[in-house]
Amino acid sequence: MNRPLAARIFATVLAAVLAVAPFCADAGAAGKGGSSGEASVRLLKDREYVRDLIRAIDGAQEEIVVCMFLFRASGYPGSYPDRVVERLLKAARRGVRVEVVLERGGDPTGTVDRDNEATRRRLEQGGVRTRTDSPRRTTHTKLVVIDRRTTFVGSHNLTHSALKMNHEMSVVIDSSAVAAETLQYIRTAVLRD
Repeated sequence: MNRPLAARIFATVLAAVLAVAPFCADAGAAGKGGSSGEASVRLLKDREYVRDLIRAIDGAQEEIVVCMFLFRASGYPGSYPDRVVERLLKAARRGVRVEVVLERGGDPTGTVDRDNEATRRRLEQGGVRTRTDSPRRTTHTKLVVIDRRTTFVGSHNLTHSALKMNHEMSVVIDSSAVAAETLQYIRTAVLRD
């Protein structure tokens, strides 16, 4: 792995762990099993991310919120991003509220805008609520929050290369407090810029 990429991955994971640390410390001090202040954090390396993300989507009961820099579903049924699209559509059909927020850079000829728009249209046609951020500011997040409890954050975009080929590192955090703060960030920072 090249050093700049490794440094970015390390910085992303370190930031996520440091953001969660206060919640974990509070939970340990409280000593209450199952309380909303408890948090568990697991590292997801490379393909572990898509495996765990799909399991979490399949198990979602109420809500899935995705806020992603790049979601490139190519239309090939076996590709990992297309599997995620299909699982999101299936969740929406079974009554789960699914919302996807994607980067919009303001350059209609750019590949990020083109790929996100194609995926956005496909999701909307299947009943998923989609939104784009403001083109005034780049949304480089890779966030998924499921049932206001489980948060995925890290370096994985929803692309074939990120989910299958690249060395990527993310974390999954089981904490209603972290999920609430993440959702608040999406709604107050990303969607209001």
